Amino acid sequence: MTGLSHTTPEGEKFALKLMTHLKETCLRWKKETGIGFALYGTPAESLCYRFAKLDKKQFGDIKDVTDKGYYTNSYHIDVREPIDAFKKLTFESQFQKISSGGVISYVEVPNMQKNVEALETMIKFIYDNIQYAEFNTKSDYCHECKYDGEIIVNKE
Repeated sequence: MTGLSHTTPEGEKFALKLMTHLKETCLRWKKETGIGFALYGTPAESLCYRFAKLDKKQFGDIKDVTDKGYYTNSYHIDVREPIDAFKKLTFESQFQKISSGGVISYVEVPNMQKNVEALETMIKFIYDNIQYAEFNTKSDYCHECKYDGEIIVNKE
């Protein structure tokens, strides 16, 4: 909406103000109608792809909007932004407090089979710092050769 990532100071201020306004509007509507309204903070992956595809068809290629094939939903940080898992979870946690209809944040981590201690650190951090989060770890399986582990793709 501003042309800035919400991880910039200006973008963060705008995003928090917007989310707070949306939450207050939901509360007002609930009071006025007796019907429950709430903000739902989820990536909703299938909708993000579908809506981006529909918008691209209607509006064409728009840089950083319809050209990537997906939308980053809710308060989540775009996967293209360089940020470590702990900073991402800390940043997104402030939006979870505003999202009254349910929340989830995700972080992508590499194969952690040989680094269980780091995985435990991540779980403890999630428990101590954010309402609800998950991590996705690489899990590759080849149906032809039955290899089970991380498949390293190189460009050569």
